[in-house]
Amino acid sequence: MLVLLLAGGNLQANYGIVQTSDGRKLEGEIHLESGGIVISNTNQTNIIIGLGDLSLLQFQTPPPADVPSPTGRTEGAGETNLNRPKLPAGLLLTSGSIIARRISSADETAVHYFDSTNETALSSVNVARILFQAMPLELEARIQKGRNGLLLSNKEFVEGEFKGFNDGQIKVSSVLFGITSYDPGQVIAVILREPKPAPAAYAVKTRDESVFLAQEIRIEKDSIVLKDAVVSGTRVAPIELVEIKRNGY
Repeated sequence: MLVLLLAGGNLQANYGIVQTSDGRKLEGEIHLESGGIVISNTNQTNIIIGLGDLSLLQFQTPPPADVPSPTGRTEGAGETNLNRPKLPAGLLLTSGSIIARRISSADETAVHYFDSTNETALSSVNVARILFQAMPLELEARIQKGRNGLLLSNKEFVEGEFKGFNDGQIKVSSVLFGITSYDPGQVIAVILREPKPAPAAYAVKTRDESVFLAQEIRIEKDSIVLKDAVVSGTRVAPIELVEIKRNGY
């Protein structure tokens, strides 16, 4: 069950669509309220959809055409030479969530990134990829399972143990070269471990191409709060929200 709790009022209305589990599709101004989802437009009275009937809530600005889904498949328009499917710069978590945020620092225990209002730390054991540049999915497919190291901008792979990202330098240790430093412009991604996506009840997409997978979400202090073992406490401001999808529909 999706739990949406409001602390003092409604979120700002946005135009969008709501699809229900019985196949209905409704369009109009959308308000999220404690009693459900309210859809209103000039041609009808307000319609309230119970949260248990929701399969999809999508606001007016759609997700980018080639943002990967949590399963790794792309959604939307087909691939072209100029618009290939890719993972955005940021973090790919072992759970399958994609956090499109700027990385401030990282070491063998934690990765620090800039959220909308402050710096947030995430345990490294939950991170599969640290992406310093957007990475075409075709390159992800080339990475051999079980190999850790750096995927460079020239498409070469340097096998090694990640030692950290500080003072603008990425450090990796290898048997052949010892500890070597790289500028972020030289590195597409740090490969830490294999992603192992687990089933999640909801997928929340944002304008910056993040895709958060969560077992539960709620509304608190005018923001959507994710409740999940990995991304618990992450907040999404209404202006950043693109889509909430209930998986299984």
